[in-house]
Amino acid sequence: MKFENLMTSLKEECSSSSVEDIVYDSRTSKCIKGGIILNLLERHIGISRGFRNSNMLFAQIFEFITTGYLDILNKWLNFGQLDDFFDEFFISEAFPKSDIYNSYFWQNKFAIKMDLLPEQLKM
Repeated sequence: MKFENLMTSLKEECSSSSVEDIVYDSRTSKCIKGGIILNLLERHIGISRGFRNSNMLFAQIFEFITTGYLDILNKWLNFGQLDDFFDEFFISEAFPKSDIYNSYFWQNKFAIKMDLLPEQLKM
């Protein structure tokens, strides 16, 4: 599958009625990103199993994207460090710059953006 076909497929996916199963907060961005892209690619990997070239393309793109995503996840899990420069990660800082470091702050420091959560992490 050519890149143009991939982009057309993603645009059709977003303009069809199947968008209802993709939850995204359009107040913060007008483009799909983060976990939404991962979920779309994973779905296309499953759909394209019978088409070797398409499947390989989707799998390679998925692997490339998840490498950076997993780096962000590892830094956050291991060090509490959130390096999300493009606001694509499913975790955000609830109190980005706070001078108050009480128990409420530490219990609520991070918020989950459910719209960007990859399917593998949903319960």
